[in-house]
Amino acid sequence: MPNPSRRRATIAIVETPSGVKSWPRRALAWRSAVLGEASAHPGRSAAAAVATGYVLAGGLFSPLTARLLATGVKVALRLAVLPFVTHGIVGLTQGFIAASGDEISGRRKTGSHAQSNGKAT
Repeated sequence: MPNPSRRRATIAIVETPSGVKSWPRRALAWRSAVLGEASAHPGRSAAAAVATGYVLAGGLFSPLTARLLATGVKVALRLAVLPFVTHGIVGLTQGFIAASGDEISGRRKTGSHAQSNGKAT
C-alpha cells in the first residue's frame, strides 16, 4: 500500500457518457493558451502574476494600495483637465494678441463697425 503522505496530485480524468475523456483536453487547451500568451507577451504575463500574488497575499486593502489608488486618481484628473486648461490659455493669449495688435495699428473693432482714431468709418 502506498504511503498517503507521498501521494502526488494528479489531474482527474472524467469520462463522459459518450466515452470521451474531456478533462485532460480542457486542461491541455488551457495550458497551451497560457503558455502561448506568456511567450507572446512576457511583460504583461509577469505583471498579471505579480498583481495576482499581491491580491492573494492580502494587499488589496492595505495602505499602499490606498496611496497608489490616490496617486492614480490625481494623475488621471490632471491629465483629463490639462487639455481644457491649455485650450483656455491658448484662447486667452490669442485674444490678447489680437487686442494688442489692434491697439498698435490704432484701430479697435467694436461690433460690426471699425473705428480709426475715434472716428467711425
